[in-house]
Amino acid sequence: MEYFKKYEFFEELIEKDLLKILNISNIKIPIMKGGLSLSFSGGIESTLLLYLLLQNSNDKIYACTIVKGRNNNIDEKRSINALEACVSLTKNKNVEHIVEHVGLNTKKNSYVQKPIELKQKKYTTYHYTGITANPPKNIANSFLGAEHNQDHHIRDPLINRKVIDNDWITPFWNIDKLKIASIYEELDIMNSLFPFTNSCESDNAKLLNHCGKCWQCKERQWGFNIL
Repeated sequence: MEYFKKYEFFEELIEKDLLKILNISNIKIPIMKGGLSLSFSGGIESTLLLYLLLQNSNDKIYACTIVKGRNNNIDEKRSINALEACVSLTKNKNVEHIVEHVGLNTKKNSYVQKPIELKQKKYTTYHYTGITANPPKNIANSFLGAEHNQDHHIRDPLINRKVIDNDWITPFWNIDKLKIASIYEELDIMNSLFPFTNSCESDNAKLLNHCGKCWQCKERQWGFNIL
């Protein structure tokens, strides 16, 4: 395991499972061998992860999208647009888009069932998520107030979190949108990929537009200085 002495953060990884480790803007992102699944919304981070996986892996990628209680399927359409942009840029079509429709009151722990099922069927080896840290507290609290703290208990920027937990990989968990923006800039995909992402949670927002008022829009504007 001499190789991993350079990457103590990933010491839990089994060397035989690792394809490569990307280092972008000083953020290490492991690319694993075998089929991989991804929690995919078409937002900034999950789209970035899909792009990186398609660009660096020849194995099949399963992009898992949850559509929650929207009759007009805006979330599904947004995710399709982002996925198609990733395929177009990477020229890699080895991806399956799995879309599940759930009710408004569906508990979040049910969202992990599809990745678990894919792993049990031996279609995949690891699952990726694009969760990031919240902005600093004073910034986050200015986005429509503290009641919209966006899962602060799992995105608290003051807590250094484990980005690898068995077969779940969350490479952006300890960085915020400002750092994600620097990754987009370094990869030179601000013009080619970023416009196909969507962060808005307003039910009134149009397909590719942002309301500019919800918590997610405010966070996006803060990190990228653009909607």
